[in-house]
Amino acid sequence: MKMSDINLPGIVYVLSYGVALWCIISGACLFILSGTAPFRFQLIAAAIIVTGGVIICILHGLIRRAEVKFQRLISGFKCADFSPNANYELTRNDIGIYFGIDTTHGTILMVSLHDKIFKGKELADYAGYYCEGTTMTITFNDVNFPTFKLRMRSGSKCREFSHRLDVLKSASYRPEKQPGSDFGMHVQRIATTN
Repeated sequence: MKMSDINLPGIVYVLSYGVALWCIISGACLFILSGTAPFRFQLIAAAIIVTGGVIICILHGLIRRAEVKFQRLISGFKCADFSPNANYELTRNDIGIYFGIDTTHGTILMVSLHDKIFKGKELADYAGYYCEGTTMTITFNDVNFPTFKLRMRSGSKCREFSHRLDVLKSASYRPEKQPGSDFGMHVQRIATTN
């Protein structure tokens, strides 16, 4: 499985759904208007409707397959030093973005298929965040990788996730265990094998 074959461009999906809906609506209109016309017009209208339905079924199958591949990719990064907490996990299958934090070991996994980013960090490198609308930018104390952008579905989701991240910057938080190995190297090794 190559990482480039997981995420198909969104514009193709939108255009395909548009064609499918056009087929269904125009086929239904043709079917209704062909009430007194010969039977073959009704068959053509039914064929157009079925074509639209088949396109939608194929698109749903492709989207589901891409989601399963993305989830399989993310699960491949999990190891003894990374088992993310559900409250500190954000997955956007539709755009190929994953951000997860294991608060026990203090490790962070960031994946962006579109930007071809596969990074593993420790919470000690985490500097903060800022939100602009539906985009949250996570900042790090790293000149080679200073930011990672998360695109949320809404501004309220961005604020809700930011409140969880605030806890990680408090003086009272410390990871229970230190990672046993270099998590960043583990992520790079897994990313190059996929």
